[in-house]
Amino acid sequence: MKIIYKIFFFTMLLIISTITFGILSNKLFLNSYYVALREKDLMRIASTLDTRKLIPVEKKNIDIDNETSYNFIPRRMLEDTRNKTVKTFKKNNYEFEILRFSRGPTWLKLIIRKTPEGQYALITPLEQVEKAVEVSNTFYVYVGLISLVFSIPLVMIFSKYLSKRITLINGNIKEIINLNFSKKLDLHTRDEFGETANNLNLLSQTLENNLQNLKNLNAELQHDIDYERKKDQDTKNFITAITHELKTPITIMNTHAEFIAGGYADTVEELQEYAGEIINEGQHMTKLIDSLLILLRSSSFLHEFQYEVFELREFINSVLLKYKVDFDEKNILLDVNIPKTMVNSNQTLLLQVVTNLISNAISFVPDDGTGEIRVHSFSKGNYITIEIINNGPLIPEEVIDKIWKPFFKEDDSRSRKYGGTGLGLAIVQGILEKLNCSCGVVNTENGVKFWFDVEKAV
Repeated sequence: MKIIYKIFFFTMLLIISTITFGILSNKLFLNSYYVALREKDLMRIASTLDTRKLIPVEKKNIDIDNETSYNFIPRRMLEDTRNKTVKTFKKNNYEFEILRFSRGPTWLKLIIRKTPEGQYALITPLEQVEKAVEVSNTFYVYVGLISLVFSIPLVMIFSKYLSKRITLINGNIKEIINLNFSKKLDLHTRDEFGETANNLNLLSQTLENNLQNLKNLNAELQHDIDYERKKDQDTKNFITAITHELKTPITIMNTHAEFIAGGYADTVEELQEYAGEIINEGQHMTKLIDSLLILLRSSSFLHEFQYEVFELREFINSVLLKYKVDFDEKNILLDVNIPKTMVNSNQTLLLQVVTNLISNAISFVPDDGTGEIRVHSFSKGNYITIEIINNGPLIPEEVIDKIWKPFFKEDDSRSRKYGGTGLGLAIVQGILEKLNCSCGVVNTENGVKFWFDVEKAV
């Protein structure tokens, strides 16, 4: 059954029940209630008459008030068979009798004194209450019928009013269950329905916010899971690469050592060649291990470091000075343009960054005396961007984003040719990340440009 019919049914039932209760109450209790009131009045009057020692009238009536009289009732009237005693009772030593006379209305009689000729009594009529009950019941019936006629459309309108709002609230709850929080309730009322609508809107907004927060947390969790998974895979790849990088020089050293031990060197020159290869591979292994230690220290979150303010141009020039011999040997053209600027960083870590990038640039410029390296800087917001540009071979675009990974080698033989360990750029990126600085690499028209940021001093 729809809610509108339920509301209509129960409202009409309430109205009919109220009317029926009024009629039954009149019918059953009004008369008794009136008789009880008159009993009290008669006892009060009787007490007064006794205290005054009123001389009994002789067959005369004395009006006490508008409804009560002190009366003598002859025996013949009392013994009239047409009279009907409705009820007799005693209360507080007084005798009461409700008597319906044959030629009159019903009376409530309180007997004061009995004589052989008759009785002296206080009498009050009950006719008015009987008529009142009858009129009242008739009135209730008519009022009830009129009320029903007018109540039906009013109750129907009221039922539709309540049903519409309950339906709207129920529809909004269904939308919330389906996780649709876009619909809001606006009942434009200040009653309980309006309060319920506001609470549902608040609940919807709260659930939407919590769901969004949950989605964000889930996304963060998934990102962390993916990161840890990638980190684990990178660790495995790193270990595999380390194993490979260490195994190669060890294999070469073992081979040449076996040649020497087996007496395969027929001449001093051959012996020196085998020994030189062992020395070279040992040095390569030393550089590799040193780079590994630097990488681990720079990327470790447990490694503490201090920021300090220093002058950038002086710092860069001091690094470039260490490579003067290399510049001269390869006849490299050096172009430096670093304005005087105070920066806030860690000199030890930044030294490793610049050193690795300069070494990388030197390794890849041409050996025919046409090599060029440019070191420039410019201001960018709160940072200084430093560019190290060389005219060496371009990096294939498909691998340019991979060169920061440890041991990444486009060509293994090429890496050995230029003497790299495969860790220099990984160290650069690890340090700059720890310093909260950016870095990058792009191909230019005739070479490769590496860049990184360093924070300005305030």
